[in-house]
Amino acid sequence: MKQDKITIHGPKTDGTYIVEFKTADGVALAFSVPKGGGTAVLEYFQDKMPYGLAVPDVPRTISRAFYTKSH
Repeated sequence: MKQDKITIHGPKTDGTYIVEFKTADGVALAFSVPKGGGTAVLEYFQDKMPYGLAVPDVPRTISRAFYTKSH
């Protein structure tokens, strides 16, 4: 069963973390968080979800029009 997932990778050798959001269909968005105060929060949540967080399938709460607007 494929699921949407949020994963926190790190800390890397330079102290940064990578946060990845991945849909069940394999579409992903990842960003790097530089070493600093924000990484303490990521470390806390990473400790609570060491294998990532599977996101349950729930009805959309954002209008479908949001996804069709050109940005």
